[in-house]
Amino acid sequence: MISGYFDATSGLRTEKDTYAKIAKEIELAPADVLYLTSQPTEAMAAHAAGMKTILVARPGNPKLVDKDLETFTTIASFTELFGEEKAKVPHKKVCHEQISPQKHCHATLAPKEAK
Repeated sequence: MISGYFDATSGLRTEKDTYAKIAKEIELAPADVLYLTSQPTEAMAAHAAGMKTILVARPGNPKLVDKDLETFTTIASFTELFGEEKAKVPHKKVCHEQISPQKHCHATLAPKEAK
């Protein structure tokens, strides 16, 4: 489920206020958001806003340095989050598009529904 679309008008992705604004717009507390990114500076800003953060090692991106690997959990596949069977767990997807045509999407765990 896509819960929001956020481009450069949401703010700089290296500033924590941007992530607080996004959490508010998708109606989740920052602590309830799992922010996945390939960019350490974005992970630091999202973490500073109170989000859980994981770095995604993607082909073609600059290699992560030791400091990044020590600071953040790092994955290369969504199956590392949920396992093969649970990789299809419902989640919210937050997408960002830079001025370039490259799109960045970050999944957040869907909130549990009240019973």
